[in-house]
Formats: sequence, C-alpha cells, structure tokens
Amino acid sequence: MKKILFYYWDPIDGPAGGGVTAYLKELFPLLIKSEEYELFYLNSGRKYDESGKIYINETNNIFDNAVRSFEIVNCPVLAPSKQSVKNVRFYLEYNDINILLEELIENIGGIDIMHFHSLEGLPVKVLEIKDKYPNMKMIFSFHNYFPLCTQVNMWKNDEKCCDLVKFDSCISCYDRENYDMALFRFKHLDIPGLKQKNLENSAKNPDFEDSSLYRVFNEVNRVYFNKYMDAMLAVSERTKEIYISNGYDADKMFTSYVGTEVAKHKTPHISKTGSKNSLRIIYMGYARKDKGFFFFLDALESMDEDLCKRLEVTVVSRGIDEDSMARINMMGHRVNAIHVYNGYKDYDELQDILREQDLGVVPVLWEDNLPRVAIEQIAFDVPILSSSLGGAPELFGNNPAFVFEAGNIHSFENKLENIMNNPYLLEAFWNTVKPLVTMEEHVKELQSYYCGE
Repeated sequence: MKKILFYYWDPIDGPAGGGVTAYLKELFPLLIKSEEYELFYLNSGRKYDESGKIYINETNNIFDNAVRSFEIVNCPVLAPSKQSVKNVRFYLEYNDINILLEELIENIGGIDIMHFHSLEGLPVKVLEIKDKYPNMKMIFSFHNYFPLCTQVNMWKNDEKCCDLVKFDSCISCYDRENYDMALFRFKHLDIPGLKQKNLENSAKNPDFEDSSLYRVFNEVNRVYFNKYMDAMLAVSERTKEIYISNGYDADKMFTSYVGTEVAKHKTPHISKTGSKNSLRIIYMGYARKDKGFFFFLDALESMDEDLCKRLEVTVVSRGIDEDSMARINMMGHRVNAIHVYNGYKDYDELQDILREQDLGVVPVLWEDNLPRVAIEQIAFDVPILSSSLGGAPELFGNNPAFVFEAGNIHSFENKLENIMNNPYLLEAFWNTVKPLVTMEEHVKELQSYYCGE
C-alpha cells in the first residue's frame, strides 16, 4: 500500500476550510475503500497553546483509524493566510518545521506521496523536505491563488487586483485588525531565531509596508513550486492559465476538475423551454462582495422595472447581515416574488429548492477557481448565467449567451433579458455542458498522478 500524507490548513472535521474541506471529506472515503493507500493528514496554523513550543500532535478525526491525522501546534505561520499576511517573513524564512516533519515521516514509516491542498499555515521552506526524500512524490492542488497573492484571490480591499508586477498595491491591502490578533496569538511562542522584540517592532512597522517582500513571496513560491513539485493540479483551465502566465512550469501543470458527490446524483434533464412571462432566478453562495452578492443586489435595484417585474428571485445564503436583508425585503415590490433561505442542510433540500428554478446566477467578481455552487446547480438541472471570471463558464463550454462581463450591470441585464425573451436558450444551454466529474472518476485520475512516472 502506498502511503499518502495530505496537507490542508483546516482539520479534517474543521468548519473553517470551506469547499476544500468538503471536497476532502468526500475524497477520503473512496481512497479508503480502494484499499490501495494508507492515509495520513496534517494541518497547521490553527492550534496554539501556552507552552510556546512548536510540536506535532496526533488528533482524532471522523474517519477513526482509517486516516491518521496530525496537527502542528504553535506554528509561527498562522492560517488561513489573512491571519499571517502581515508577517510574510515568517513564511519566507522559518525552516524548523522541516525537523518536525522529518520526525513525523520517520515515525509513520516513510511516505510515498505528499499531496498539498494549500501552503497556508506552513513556511515555504517546508518544500525542501523533498531534498531529504527525493523519491517521495510531491503534488499540489491549486484551489486558490495563494502562491501568487497572500490575499489568495487577487482581491484588494473589496476590488479586483491583478498587480503581480510591481506589488505596490500589496502595501495598502488588508486592515490591521487581523495583524493585531496574530500578534496576540504569537505572544507566548518561543520561536527559535525570532525574539519577542522582533514581534513588538513588527507591530509598529508591519512588513506589509514593504512591497519588496510581496515580490519575494511571489518569486520564491514560483521557484520552489517549479523545483519541488512533481505535478501541479489546477482545478480549472482558467486557474492553469493564470499560473502558467505567472511562470509556473507548464510541463508540470495539469487541469484536474475536482470530483463531487453531487455529480453522482445528477438529476435527469427536464426541458424548460416555453413561453416565459417570468423567469425564476437564484443566487447561491456567501453574502460577500467578491462572490458578487452585492453586485447581484445592485443589479436588481437598478435594472429596468418592467424586466424586474418578470423575475422571481431566490437567495440561498447563510449569515446575511441586517442591512442586506433590509435591501432584499425592500426589493419585494420591484420583483414578481422573492424568497430567502438560510443555506440548506443537505442535497435533498437543495434539490427541492433548485427544482423550482429556471436559471442560476454566478456573478463572481474574482477569478473564482471553480465555484462549487455552479456545479451543484448544473447537477440539479439548472442552467447558470456566469460572470466572465473564473472557471464556472468552462462547465458549459463558455456559451456566450450565458456569460456576462464581470461587474458590468448593463451586460448582466442584457444577457438576462435575452434569455428571458428567448427561452429556447435554456434548452440550448445543455448542448455545450461538460459531464460533471464524479468523485469516483476523480479518484481514478488522481491515481494516475500518484502512480505515474
């Protein structure tokens, strides 16, 4: 049996890791079932105690003995990246984690494959472990843009940012609140080579005021990834394109659409062609600006009244703030009807919600690698109207009738009106849809990277 050590910053049962944690929870049962692998899991950057010593602790997890899980305690690189972004030098310079990682690998009898799903919560020099174990295959899955941007999504103070040339934008990105919290968590740490005085000085002059550090961050990541990774898996063609354009080795970069459990439950297609006096549209996802939530509200508030009256709107999102909820309620007089759900508990409930929808809206304002909500809506027979950013348009062959210019309300309104006035497009949408990748298919693909030369 091959031994695989997975790394992600969130614990297996952690609530904070979002779509990646959900993906890993669906992946592991199939790898366990195959009986071809012995699975290990490591997370870091989340657990801190009063001891001040950095160590690895074995933990319990939902898979019991089928997956042995471990956690780095008191790591100087906090996770997710926003917690340590103002101490980039920890990420770049600290290397004592390698000693702990070597001890872990030796204690579990060696590792054949190390599969990273992030480097958040680790220093970059941890990749030098490959020098110690040259035959250990190292694979990285790109679920976001952390190696290019410490903000992980090329997003600057609520606006899209693509300054990966001068890095001047980085010095005015992020507020200081998270940095102060990071200092609080650091205060008991006994970090070799990093005195408390250094931390106190950093509080007065955080390193985010030096754009050169962000240039070094970007360059070092590129060099280390190209040198040490055997394979780099992008979760969409757009993700791969962005990394290759930033100097990542095209010969090691592959597109690997993640598998999902929902793909296995895809419902049979039912034609929704016909006269559409009204259109039932749905927004699913976080109530955040980068996800396009506020763009969606802005668009509904500003679009033509006659068009708006033909819309029945559903919003599925947890934790909508009071001001946004007030806006949604006020919109009730503009649209034909409006419904709000505080998330959903399982796929059965989601299917019930989506059964009543004609069109999903994925209005992301950043290069969202591969939005899970887009996969879920297609799986349950709902076409999607997507912004031009990220990997979502790939799911339906970039059909231009269903792609609008990101952040452009006029473009969004035109595409929506065109679909409403030409309902046959809702049927034509399915002519270019790619088959969704099941987790079983995804595991077979991963095995080609795990076992291939």
